[in-house]
Amino acid sequence: MRSTQHVFDLLKHYKIHLCLCISLLIIILCSIFFFTGFDSKESKDEISLPHQSDLIESSVGKDKQSKPNEQTIPSTVIVDIKGAIKHAGTYEMKPNARIKDLLDKAQPLKNADLSTVNLAEKLRDQKMIYIPTVNDKQQVEAHAESLGKEHETSDSNQVINLNTAEEKDLTQVPGIGPSKAQTIIKYREEHNGFNAVDELKEIKGIGDKTFE
Repeated sequence: MRSTQHVFDLLKHYKIHLCLCISLLIIILCSIFFFTGFDSKESKDEISLPHQSDLIESSVGKDKQSKPNEQTIPSTVIVDIKGAIKHAGTYEMKPNARIKDLLDKAQPLKNADLSTVNLAEKLRDQKMIYIPTVNDKQQVEAHAESLGKEHETSDSNQVINLNTAEEKDLTQVPGIGPSKAQTIIKYREEHNGFNAVDELKEIKGIGDKTFE
């Protein structure tokens, strides 16, 4: 009996301490459960909402895929060279190569005329380059001179219509200046045009010398 009574006395004595321990244990368990559940929820939120930087990178990646050929630079260009060249034909060159680089490979002939060739020009794919000879240049100049003489001859023999010619047309006739041209136009307006070239002699200042 005494031992049983002793046990009850001990329980009463430590009752307050026991209640405090149980309360503290409950608080600890609740805290652990609360923070564990909060971390789990936060992790779910992070998984469901992608980071803004990931969205930007994804958008940039899609743009690159949608425009794959915009910034594509060819690794080589193919050009064709003809004319006064030792090794005429097609050449595969680097995209930043110049005409001078091409000539170093093709080797121009001694009579090649490079005065009209831009050696610093960049090569373009599918471009054809012709290197003329000195003889070609002389022939072109002679042909141009011949055309110029023919043009001068045709101008000197040009027929002018007195009833439609303007002042600038009339002044091309030797012996007729701006003043006489205006007089001719005035006479034409007053007499409803010319019926014959000889009517010009009726205009003051125009004589036989003008017709010679």
